[in-house]
Amino acid sequence: MVHRNKDYHDFKVLVSKRLRDVGGLISEGQHVVILPDGSGGAIKIEPNLWICHFGERGPAQYVTKVVRGWSKVLAAGPDMVQQGFSAHYRGPFETIRDRPQDLLRSEWFLTRKNEGSHLVHDPMRYRGGELRYTPANDPEMSAVKALVGHLSELSSRYGQMIQAVPEARSYSEAIETRITKLT
Repeated sequence: MVHRNKDYHDFKVLVSKRLRDVGGLISEGQHVVILPDGSGGAIKIEPNLWICHFGERGPAQYVTKVVRGWSKVLAAGPDMVQQGFSAHYRGPFETIRDRPQDLLRSEWFLTRKNEGSHLVHDPMRYRGGELRYTPANDPEMSAVKALVGHLSELSSRYGQMIQAVPEARSYSEAIETRITKLT
């Protein structure tokens, strides 16, 4: 991976573990730090610090990112969908859901997705030696593990909600008959 977007104006955050101690949060995607009032913390933007960040490292990671991203919006409710939160995930999610072969059997998607005129060749010179602490990666198995973990987390939250809120259980049972099976 030696290409980057021509123009990129996004941020990633780097934080100390002290953020947890003051009750701070990091937004989904690690783009924003949220500090509670009175925490005494400060946020500093460092414009001269660059990182290598690959939002899409490969097909399995992309599928995982899209499924997790859009399912979180769906789980947040119709108002979040209407407001357009993470709308960039919707189209790819629907393709994966309805026609997975369009991506997962696409030679372009599997091998050349990160090519195009919107990218410039800009390799970063690596100054280190052999990697010693980075374990071998199996992208497909990591994707399965991440997606099943995500499904488990969403299902557990849903279960906790319908147990804690009787109206939610009644509503869930009423709409259960509207759910259709995916074929």
